[in-house]
Amino acid sequence: MAEHEPSGHQFMDLTVPEYAYMFGFLQADGHLSQQSRQRGRLTVEISARDIDLLRTFQELTPYNSSITERTRSTNFAETAHSAV
Repeated sequence: MAEHEPSGHQFMDLTVPEYAYMFGFLQADGHLSQQSRQRGRLTVEISARDIDLLRTFQELTPYNSSITERTRSTNFAETAHSAV
């Protein structure tokens, strides 16, 4: 199960506030894509200053995941530092 799963609850029990928040956040800002061998990938890209939110989601999730940072030029900023 999840590394820091709320006590006595199953993964993604939406009656648990942490899971409900994560579910809503990923529904609004996440991206789901199909990978090889019947696997999928869920990604979300946010400002690097909010990387702690991704770390919290990572602790709540029993699946392998990684967090990477990148800097790029966008329509909104010459240099945008984000976490994926």
